[in-house]
Amino acid sequence: MDDKMFGIEHEVALEPEPVALQNLRQNALSEIATVIELRTALGEEPWRFLPELPTLDEQVILDLYRERCTLPEPAEARARAYHPAARPGAAERFEFDMLRAIALEYPALSTTVWRLLDRAPRLLGRAG
Repeated sequence: MDDKMFGIEHEVALEPEPVALQNLRQNALSEIATVIELRTALGEEPWRFLPELPTLDEQVILDLYRERCTLPEPAEARARAYHPAARPGAAERFEFDMLRAIALEYPALSTTVWRLLDRAPRLLGRAG
């Protein structure tokens, strides 16, 4: 195989991650570990609930989403989007805008953000 074909992948992979993202991932890892510990302590079998848990980057995105939804402007926009009288598709548009903002701020999370889009109403609707 030609090394030139993979040049971009190597450059992206070697790009250092921002410290903020490293910290977010560390916090998300702690949160996931806590959930696993709690659920196993409650007697649940890990093989049953582990597939349901978000991946590390998904957890980071969920945490960022929750944090942003506590801010006054996004909280108000979210309330309008999820209101029963809201236009059809308002909630999906709100989720798209929030996820897009996260992807733009943290490019390393972009792939995961776009994967979450189809699951956004189910995952994020209860995340806020």
